[in-house]
Amino acid sequence: MLSRRPPSVCLRHCSRTAAYSVTRVSFPRWSALGASLLVIGGPQAAFWARQVMLDIPAYAALVTGILFFIYYLRGRRIRYLYFAVLTTLAGVYIKINAVFIIPVLAVVLFAVERRKAFDRPHVVAGILGLLVSESESE
Repeated sequence: MLSRRPPSVCLRHCSRTAAYSVTRVSFPRWSALGASLLVIGGPQAAFWARQVMLDIPAYAALVTGILFFIYYLRGRRIRYLYFAVLTTLAGVYIKINAVFIIPVLAVVLFAVERRKAFDRPHVVAGILGLLVSESESE
C-alpha cells in the first residue's frame, strides 16, 4: 500500500513530523502544532510539494538534521550528532542551497559548548566529516 504513494508524500509527512518536533521543543503542544502548520502549510510549501522540485526533500532532511542537532545539544548523546551530520549532508546532497545551514549549526555548537567542542573527538569527527564530504561534493 505504501509503495503506491509517490515519494514526495512520504517526504511531506517526514517534514511535517520534524517541523512539529522542532517547534515542540520550545512551545506547548497546541502552539507547536500551530507553528508547524504555518511552516508546512504555507503557499510555497504547497506549491513545491506539487512540483517536481527537490525543495521539499531537502527541507525534510534539513529540519530532521536540526531536530537531531537540538537533541544532541540537550542530551549530549553522540548518536544524535552523527544523525544530525548524516541528515544535514543528505539535505545538502539533495539540493546544494542547503549548505548555508552548516555555518549556522557550527556557530550554535561553538556558542553552546565553547572550547569543549574541540575536546570531544566525536564532535571533531563530525565537523571533519562535514568538511570532507562538502569538499568532495564540489
